[in-house]
Amino acid sequence: ANVGKMQSIGADGSLVFRHKFGEFNLTVRSNMTLTKNEILDYDEEANAYPYKMISGFRYEQARGLIAEGLFKDYDEIRVSPRQQFGDYAPGDIKYKDVNGDGVINDDDIVPLSYSNTPTLQYGFAAEFRYKQFTASIFFEGVGKVQYFYGGSGYYPFAWETRGNVLNIV
Repeated sequence: ANVGKMQSIGADGSLVFRHKFGEFNLTVRSNMTLTKNEILDYDEEANAYPYKMISGFRYEQARGLIAEGLFKDYDEIRVSPRQQFGDYAPGDIKYKDVNGDGVINDDDIVPLSYSNTPTLQYGFAAEFRYKQFTASIFFEGVGKVQYFYGGSGYYPFAWETRGNVLNIV
């Protein structure tokens, strides 16, 4: 069944400026697109932690733990919530106990800022012509997007000596 509702809104526009200076022609163009989406209803079980739900968040929104900084020493580790993602020592990342249960685990994974689909896209181009000579330049970009590169090569210190991209390459 096709169960669920999502709302998507957006706007885009472009501007073009052309001017002729004798035998010189100048054209300048720009464009921008803004989008936003939200999952309004999704066939999912209720969850004690609303941030674990899919409804109310962006489509394919990135999720993860919130870093609070680095552990300074073992005394700070002893008084901090217990992290269940392997051994950790001073200098390792200290994560936030979102649900306040004294343990950092999958229940502390929350929606982060954006999805891997850009919600802002923009471009700028300029073209200069003189007789048979043409020079142009083009810039483009995206914003309000978050990518997560995963896999064994991207996790530092994982799998002993195989935990980084350079070692795999």
